[in-house]
Amino acid sequence: MGGAREEMFRHAARMSAIVTNEELLRNFAAVKQRINNRATLVAVSKTKPASLVQVLYDAGQRDFGENYVQE
Repeated sequence: MGGAREEMFRHAARMSAIVTNEELLRNFAAVKQRINNRATLVAVSKTKPASLVQVLYDAGQRDFGENYVQE
């Protein structure tokens, strides 16, 4: 399972560079398909503009998280 977890981290890193809503939605759909309800997808909204968070919310994402403990 370590391989799948590492791939999810790599995918999250790629998502941080997303510029367009279309790319965001394509990647969101790919991740949702890959996890297939076997896990809860928590989208990281920290440092992201509200417009991108809204795009994911409108697409069905309901779990968002931010981590400020390390700062």
